[in-house]
Amino acid sequence: MKSGTIEEGNRTFICFERERRLIFKGYYDLRARDNEWAMYSRIGPRKWLPVIYGKEEMGGDVGIFFKNEGESLTLEEWQSEDVMVFAYHRLRDLHSQNIHHHDVSPRNIVRRRDGSLVLIDFEMAVDSSDCDLGEECPDLEMMDWIKERVSVSASELESRGVGVGEGISRTLGWGIGIVGVLLPYLFYSFSAAIMPTFLF
Repeated sequence: MKSGTIEEGNRTFICFERERRLIFKGYYDLRARDNEWAMYSRIGPRKWLPVIYGKEEMGGDVGIFFKNEGESLTLEEWQSEDVMVFAYHRLRDLHSQNIHHHDVSPRNIVRRRDGSLVLIDFEMAVDSSDCDLGEECPDLEMMDWIKERVSVSASELESRGVGVGEGISRTLGWGIGIVGVLLPYLFYSFSAAIMPTFLF
């Protein structure tokens, strides 16, 4: 996808600036933006989460600036064992923090250039105490689906993936300390690149 292009969904729209590897995710409902921001803040910077530069407005729309980490997985990639193990462990990690993602799917896992995987899109995430779906919770159904398909025992599945994509990110993290310097530059440069497309 070229720089300045937009993908639009029912709840959000995504603007891409490829040269600087930036994404602006805009929200039609401010509560969705606040929920996603709160979930990322609660989890903290992790290697398996996208780099977040901050909350901003662009052309009157509220949103979050992310680093463009890569492309969403294809269906074929999604069905590979390494991806399923990754998804299983990330859901387990989130549940250990009492967070339910509720939207783990190929479009919400991206692969970086180095091959590592990133889980994105927390706008539908909820605190576990707010999930009243019981066994029909999408996260639990996904974990059961994975268990049925990976060619390892349940105990091995639990142990695999430990140390792979886990832990605190030691790269840019959430951009702490750099955001104050970079964000105004990134924001105005990004706006100039996409606003003609965005407004008209």
